[in-house]
Amino acid sequence: MWKRGFASVSGTAGLLNRTPRELALRACCTQLLLTRWTLESAALSHKNDLRGMEGFKALNETIRKTKIDEFMTQREQELMRKDYATWDVVQDVIPTEMRWESFGAKPDHIVSSPEFTLAVSQSEAWYWRSRAQIVLDLKKSLSDGSEEAKIQKKKLPSGLNNVMMNIEQAIELATQRAISDGLIFQEQKKDFIVFKDTHYNDMEDHDMRDVGLLAEARLAALGWMTGTHEWEYERGELRFINPMGSLWSPEE
Repeated sequence: MWKRGFASVSGTAGLLNRTPRELALRACCTQLLLTRWTLESAALSHKNDLRGMEGFKALNETIRKTKIDEFMTQREQELMRKDYATWDVVQDVIPTEMRWESFGAKPDHIVSSPEFTLAVSQSEAWYWRSRAQIVLDLKKSLSDGSEEAKIQKKKLPSGLNNVMMNIEQAIELATQRAISDGLIFQEQKKDFIVFKDTHYNDMEDHDMRDVGLLAEARLAALGWMTGTHEWEYERGELRFINPMGSLWSPEE
């Protein structure tokens, strides 16, 4: 019988600082949380559904037998211990969104050290671009020449003012570096391209928010794998895995 394998990481450690066991446990914990999320979503429209309750009991029994909740974060444990159909969208779901992609079984493949390093560098590049957008938006909001804008500018730290003054040039230089290093694939060198020929800065607000959240979530997961930080994190406070980030590290 043909057996489907799982993705694995090559023996060359490189940036990776988690054991295969730690990676497997993290994937399992996240998958169980996703399963509970599915049950809670279904309960919004079928709160008294017998099938949903049976699924909830089976999930709890799995957790009880495996004791895998010992490896969950405190936030995950709090969510999983809640009674069935009691998750609140605002309090429980929104703070945990965008933390995963897919943890399903995949055909055999080996993630080499260079491939992992490239994934880290790409994630750092997109995260930097999403943070640069915040500075760019701030600059636009303070560029109307009003007295209020002048007052707000004076309140900003001098370092932020310097960054804000040169943010367009920084984005262009970062784009050129990302293309040169193979982190993004495009011919236009003024800005990162998203959605066919749409520049990052030309996205709709909701698309910009989603891309930023995805970039942050992906870097957070890779950061956990490298031991840079824990699984739970405060949004907007992630550290780069490379000391200066992939876009501004000295070129080899």
